[in-house]
This record gives sequence, structure tokens and C-alpha cells, in this order.
Amino acid sequence: MQFTEQRKASEIVYKEIIKVLKGVERGVVSRAYRAANQLRNESIIVLSGKRSGRAYKVPGTYSERQSASTKKIAKSHNKKIKYGQLYIASAPGESPANRTGKFSLSFASAIVNL
Repeated sequence: MQFTEQRKASEIVYKEIIKVLKGVERGVVSRAYRAANQLRNESIIVLSGKRSGRAYKVPGTYSERQSASTKKIAKSHNKKIKYGQLYIASAPGESPANRTGKFSLSFASAIVNL
């Protein structure tokens, strides 16, 4: 009789532990997702903004017609180009310039259970 009461008590404790662990796991997943989104948002803020370095052609755009922004950059940096897009590189001490946008688009939030 005493053995069955101990077994019931251990089963009740086990069920409570499982319930608490599931709640903790949900909290960890939620906080991890929010942290990943915060990192992504901050990186977008750091990578955006004006640059004050030299003007270069964007790789892979050599056969494209100039956009309005490229014409503006070319005029302000005294560059004469017929085709291709320009971007302004980052000066020393600035965050990296965004040439193609692939780096900022590569950020993704994913939670993996281990």
C-alpha cells in the first residue's frame, strides 16, 4: 500500500515537471525568436544610411542602363560612365556599404530544437 502511494506521488511530480519544462521551452523559443528579430533589425539600421567613400560600379551591372540614383552619384563624384550602376563605398570607420543587398537579405529567423 505504501509503495503504490509513493508511485502515485512520483507520477504526479513527474507530470508537474513535464508541464513546467514545456512552459520554459515555450518561453525560450519566444525569447530566442525575438532576439533574432532584434539582431536583424539592428543590422539593417547599421547597414543603411549614407556613405561618404568613393563611387564604384556594382558588380554584375555593367550592361544595365543608369538609374536616376546612379546619375546623381556620378554627378556628385565627377564620374563619367555609360552603363552600369554605381554605389558609394564606406569610408574608413563607417559600417560596410551595401553593394548588392544579398547580405541584408540573407538574415533569417529560425529556431532549431536541439
